[in-house]
Formats: sequence, C-alpha cells, structure tokens
Amino acid sequence: MTLRSRVFLGAGLMLALIIAGFWFGIRPMVANAIIEERMTVVNQFHGYFLDQNDRFFEDARKTAFQLKDWLGSGPEAYRSAFIFSVNLNKTLITQEVIAPGEPDALSSKNNDYTGPIPEFTALTFTESDSGLAYCWSKPDQDLFLFVIREYTTVNEIRVVVYTCFDASYIIGQLKSYNLGIPYSLSFSDPTSVIYSTHKQASLRTFNSGAGTQIQTEESDSGKIFLLTGQFQTFPFGLAIGVAEHDITAPVDRLFLLVLGLLILLSAVFFAGFQFYFVAITKPVRELVASIEPIQKLKFSAPIADVKFAELKPIASALESMRTILDEYDRMKTQKLILAESRNQFMINYIDDFLAIANETGEFHFLNQKMQDLLSHHNLLKPSYSMAEMVNLLSVNHVKQPVHVDHSDLEYNISVQQGESKLATGETTRDLICRYQFVQIREKISDKMLGSLLILHDLTEDRALEELKKDMMNIMVHELRNPITSIIGFSDIMLDDGGLDEERTKYIDIIRKSGEKLSALINRFLDVQRLESGKIDIQFSQVNLKATVEDLVMNFIPQLEEKELKVNLSVGNEIPFVEASPELMSEAVQNLLSNAIKYGDPGRTIDIKLIAQPNAVTFSITDHGYGIPASEQSRLFTKFFRVKSNEKAYKQVGTGLGLAYVKEIISRHNGNITLESSKEIGCRFTITLPTRQEKTFEN
Repeated sequence: MTLRSRVFLGAGLMLALIIAGFWFGIRPMVANAIIEERMTVVNQFHGYFLDQNDRFFEDARKTAFQLKDWLGSGPEAYRSAFIFSVNLNKTLITQEVIAPGEPDALSSKNNDYTGPIPEFTALTFTESDSGLAYCWSKPDQDLFLFVIREYTTVNEIRVVVYTCFDASYIIGQLKSYNLGIPYSLSFSDPTSVIYSTHKQASLRTFNSGAGTQIQTEESDSGKIFLLTGQFQTFPFGLAIGVAEHDITAPVDRLFLLVLGLLILLSAVFFAGFQFYFVAITKPVRELVASIEPIQKLKFSAPIADVKFAELKPIASALESMRTILDEYDRMKTQKLILAESRNQFMINYIDDFLAIANETGEFHFLNQKMQDLLSHHNLLKPSYSMAEMVNLLSVNHVKQPVHVDHSDLEYNISVQQGESKLATGETTRDLICRYQFVQIREKISDKMLGSLLILHDLTEDRALEELKKDMMNIMVHELRNPITSIIGFSDIMLDDGGLDEERTKYIDIIRKSGEKLSALINRFLDVQRLESGKIDIQFSQVNLKATVEDLVMNFIPQLEEKELKVNLSVGNEIPFVEASPELMSEAVQNLLSNAIKYGDPGRTIDIKLIAQPNAVTFSITDHGYGIPASEQSRLFTKFFRVKSNEKAYKQVGTGLGLAYVKEIISRHNGNITLESSKEIGCRFTITLPTRQEKTFEN
C-alpha cells in the first residue's frame, strides 16, 4: 500500500470514527436531554389540565346534588336555588325533572346559554363508580355538553333528574394548546373518544390511577412517548403521544449540519494533500523509473539526475552501485557460462539416468545416460511422456512401489520409489533399476509445476545381493543348530537344580540370549521366504475389522503401561478381504507394536478402516516421533533402523518388522505407503484387494 493510500485510509478512518462518535456517542446524549426536557413540559401541561378540569367535574357533581335537594321545597324555592347555582357555576345550562307517566317536566334553564339543548331521554348514559350516570351530548358535532343523570323521590314520586353543563371550554383548552412539536391527543372515557386531534386516535388512557404516567410504545414509525392520566371525579382520561423522531428532529438537523461541515473540511484536506503529494512524489517516481532497469538486471542505463535536493545523495549513491554492479555483471556472466558448461558436463555423465519434465509431462531435459538408454536399448520410445515412463516402471516392478508425501508452506512434493526389471533384449541382461519419481505441485491451487525421474542401475548390485543372500541363508541355517543346542543344554542345566544362584542366573541369561537370536533368525527366514515366494499362502476370507479389534484388545497392557489411547474408526460395511489370516494378523501386529513403541506416553493412536471400490484401506497414525525424509526411502529394507531420533533408536528392535510387513502386503497384491510430519508422526496406510485375481507362484 502506497503512502498516499495509507494517509487517505488513515484520514478516512479517523473521519469515520469522528462521525461515529458524534452520531452514536454525543447525539444520543443530547437527544436524551432534549427528550427529558420536552417530556417534562408535556407532563406539566398534562398534570395542570387534570388538576384544573377535575374541579369542573367536582363542581358539576356538587351542583347536581344541591339542586336535587331543593326539589322538595316547592317550585319557587327550587327556581331560586337554580338561579343561585347559575351565578356560582356559569357552566350550568339546564336541569330537567321528569316523572314517569307525567306529560310535563319541571325544567330550569340558564338564560345566558343560547345553544341547542339535547333530548335527555334519547341519550345513552354510562354508570360511574360514584353511582352517578353521565353522558356527553354529540361531541361528533362539536357540541360538548356534559349531562348527569340522577334518580330521587319527590313527594313520594320517583323522578329522574338531568343536569346539563357546558364543557366546551375544556375542549377549547385542548385545541389551543401548543407544545411546539407535533403530537397526538385523546380525551376519552372508558367506552368512547370524546375529543381527539386525529380521527383514528384511540390512545389508551385508563391503565393508571390518579396522576400521570409516562410510557413508551413501538409503532411502525418508531418509538412513541405516551403520557396518560385519569380524573378523580369521573373516569375521564387524557393521553398525549409524542413521537421520538419529532422530539429529536432539531438535534438530527444540527448533527447533520456538523457532519456536513466535517465532510466538507475533509474534502478540502484530501484535495490539498493530493496536490502537495503529487508535487513531492514526482521526483521520487522519476528516481524509481531510473531504478527499474536495475530490477531487471540491466545495469547499463545510468541513473537519471533528480531536481529534488534531498534526493540527490540517494541518486548519487544508486549511480555508484549501478556502476559497480555493471562491472560485476560482466565478470559474473563469464563465470556463469563456464559453470553452466561444467554442470552440464557433470549431469550428463553421472552414473544415474536423469529425466526432467515440465508441468504438462513433456520432457524438458534428458542427461546423456538417459538419452543412450532410450537410443540403444529397446526399452522406451524417445517420444514417451514422463507418465508413460513411470507407468512402464510401475508395471514391471520388482518390489511394490512406496509413496511418500512431503509438504511445506508453498509446495506439495510426492515421491514414488520402487524397483523395476526392464527387458533390454535377448542378448542383453535385463536392467534392474531403483527409480525415484518426484512430482512438485503448488499447495494452494494443486497445480503441477514439474517432475523428476532418477534411475539408478542396480543390475550388478542385485547380482551381488543374490550371492550375499545365498551366503547369508547358508550362515543362518548353519547357526540354527548351534543356537538350538545352546538353548537345549541351557534348559537341561537349569532343570538339573544343582547349580548355585549365580550360575543359574548366568545360564538363564545365556538361554534368553539364545532365544532372542533364534527369534531374529526365524524372522529373517520369514522375510527371505516371502521374498523368494517359497511360502504357500492359503487365501481365505478374512474379517479385517475383527482382526484389528482382537489385536487392540491383546495390546491393552502395553497401552496402559504408556498411558496410550486407541481411537478406532470403522466405516460402514467393511467387506472381507481375501488373504492369509496369520500373515494379516502379523502385519497389523507389527504396525500396532511400532505405534506403541515409537512415541512419548499420553498419545492417542488413530486407526481407520475404510471400504473402497473392490478394496479395503487400513491406516494407523501414531502421533509419535516421525521419520525424516532422508531416511524414509530405506525404511522398508532389512535391518534398517532410524538413527536420527535418539529416543526411537533406543527402542529395542531388529529392523526386520517393516520389511516383513512390506513383503506380506506385496504378496497379497496390496500397497503400503508412509506419510510422516511433525503433526501426525507416522501414518502407515495399507490398501488390500477384496478378491485375489491371481496368486503368486511358489
């Protein structure tokens, strides 16, 4: 990332942090303060309205009670009392007294009132908690009359008393009130809305007792602050709803103005910085352009002179370096030409056959010996690809190929090692070679980068090995009789019982040493017989799953001694394999024994059985010491033991176990591979066919 990009990114992040701090930090604090101040004003108005107008309803109730008491004093006294009540309560309009069954009604009216008077008997009244019935007359027609209905007895006659009051000034207070922000207002009783600022309003007002409460409700447009309260005399309530966004709108406008100013100042800063940055970096770009030929290893072009005074020392130093590199490059080119010729000569005339292929498998380089092999022997066609060469070597293998995989941060390296016998013609001895096929791939994309094939001529070595093997077999067979005699006579001397304790101890050591040597000879002979094909293998259907489970149970004492656990993972429907039960058991036993020995205590050994098409795969991962790549190629040879790890080398072993396992798997037409790394230790994988299409000849 360039310096300019870093400055722009840093300034942009700082601007974003400032905006976020304003909007999510300071703005909520100011908004909450504005909301609290506004709601305090609304709450004061709400409480004032309840207190002032509760007196109206209290006075109306008292006036109705007092006039009712004057009904029994005669018409004149009653009318005087009504006029007196009108002088005290200007909102009193009229009072009617109706006796059931009587055509006339006693009525008194306030002469100052000129508006319409409803037909009281046609109104629907609501019973209040105080025992009075009340009704509002035609609020939908903007006529706000409050009527109280009472029942009483006058001169033993049951009558109904209707007292009507003008409550329009209460509604006038609500209409004239101005909070300075949009709001919703509803004045209602428990059954209906008496007055509302919006037609669809039905704000809840009867969820609290006397006084006011502030609640919040969520709506489609956001949060609403709702103030509710109820009168003490009659069950009328007032609810005022204010939307949060209406309260905080001035705050939002102020903060948007501040943010706009910040963005404008930032734009001015970025434009100025861009101008000065271009002026400052132009000499640097010119200097970098002069250096580009040097990056391409072209040292002949001189460094351009720069006008920026501070960069002149750098340009001068670079010009000195360029001059020295130019001179050195001319000298190095001559040396490289000589070195390339020397290396080409050495590679061409080494004893091994060498072939290098590109990413498509086409030959990129063949040394002289490989060219001679292709030209003078009837082995391979010069037009063969690398894959065809490796396939031919694999088909004619003498020993089953071994696959080893390595990986690092960038590459996956796959190595196939084996021995092959190639017929060169009737008059020429067959070529026996050890081949090593190396493939290199990118780790992320798995793209093939190239491959290498090395053939090492083992024809003479194998002839000598056959002589050694015959000689070794003779020596081993000759050793068996003396070893048997040593063990037998040791047993006789121990059974005699006439020896003292010290002699008995020494003879027991002789017997045990003889038994170890006898076991080593027998294991060596087993490997030799397998290699020579002199063992007649009796194939049968083997339950590999049961074999593995039984062997794990047999090794429980050794596992507990080293505090090891076994994680056995078995796939669904593992088929039987056609194999020798005894040899399969010995192969698995060898691998499990090695997994226990070669690693620290406290590990978990992973064993997996997986069904493949026409085959079964058995793998065991020990999470132990691991095997270096330099020693993996010799791991399956007789008497070889890993010496690079001191702990592993101290373990008791003969170096014949893995060679024996490899020969067993090879005799079963199977395949065994090794994968080793620090993460998994060693992982041996065996693939066995479920059916044997052909058996080895003895």
